[in-house]
Amino acid sequence: MRRAMPEFTDIADLYRPLRLSAGVLLIGWAPALLLMVMLGSSLSMGGLIWGQQEEPVAMEQPTPQTPREAEQEAAGIGLLEGLKEDAGEDKGTSTPESEEDDAAITRKLEVTPPPPAIPATATEYTLSLSLLIGLALAWKVAYTPVALIVAALSSNLWSIVNPLIGIDTIKRMGPVYMHVMLIYSGFAAARWLVGSALGYVPVPLLGGVVVSFVDAYFYLGVGCLLGLAVFKRADELGWD
Repeated sequence: MRRAMPEFTDIADLYRPLRLSAGVLLIGWAPALLLMVMLGSSLSMGGLIWGQQEEPVAMEQPTPQTPREAEQEAAGIGLLEGLKEDAGEDKGTSTPESEEDDAAITRKLEVTPPPPAIPATATEYTLSLSLLIGLALAWKVAYTPVALIVAALSSNLWSIVNPLIGIDTIKRMGPVYMHVMLIYSGFAAARWLVGSALGYVPVPLLGGVVVSFVDAYFYLGVGCLLGLAVFKRADELGWD
């Protein structure tokens, strides 16, 4: 059996994989990081709070009239009095028709205030935030495999963080990438379930040691999966 581990005689042998791995992490978690920045800005302004309770709405206070509105109301009252005098109305002799006319004029002169804005509830905030988190996680699962493939093919950080190159690679791989993504999703789900279960191990440090072996097996399986997919589509990807 030949020795498989690299010798790492040069610091660049470590620097280059770490740089490419950082690019894969950055593009995979980019939507989640953007969401965290937006959420932090909203929290600092006191606007968005997960699970916040609705505070009781204060009773609406009458809006104070502006001088212009007061003048309009006084002019309307004067117009109404003038109409009454021209019609020769006396106190106690008004008819139902004249009362209806007065009420109609009064309604026209009244200014209807705009309806108050209804604030968004805590449930709406929670649903919107959950949807955004779900989309960010879906991007992470769907794009991480192709980001790793682009990293292996190009060894270029800019190619990794450029979504156009990743989308073009997905088109070249065709249905093979859909299979890769489904298998990768199964690996990731199994890894998460095993890690969650091992978190309840009562023996100190034992769960962490087993999780390390599970992670190593996960990365090995993902590497073999992506290598086989690239081998199948070598001609389309331009792999020598």
